[in-house]
Amino acid sequence: MIPIGNNFPGSKHRPVTLLSVVEDGRDGLKLLVAEGESVPGPILEIGNTNSRYGFPMGARRFVRGGWSRQSPAHPCAVGIGHLSGKLRKLASLLSIGFSQLGDDGMEGKQPY
Repeated sequence: MIPIGNNFPGSKHRPVTLLSVVEDGRDGLKLLVAEGESVPGPILEIGNTNSRYGFPMGARRFVRGGWSRQSPAHPCAVGIGHLSGKLRKLASLLSIGFSQLGDDGMEGKQPY
């Protein structure tokens, strides 16, 4: 697991979920989700809240393989815990799409 990311000073290291709302040119809005962990390590001291996140697929695959290809907006939300099941249900209730990055870093399109 290679760490990347952004979090809060003094936070505990635990499971996290990244969420971005993405506009798909064909289908409208969808939720883009990735589950990982907040991990120990040095962080950038640039004046805003930062931390490190690790994902099973590693940083390169996370960025190149799926997340960036979806054109997510900045900023994204970070939730404590693995929340993809709840976010999938939310997408269904809102009748919008849902995509989750898998362990290989590639998007696993999933119906609402």
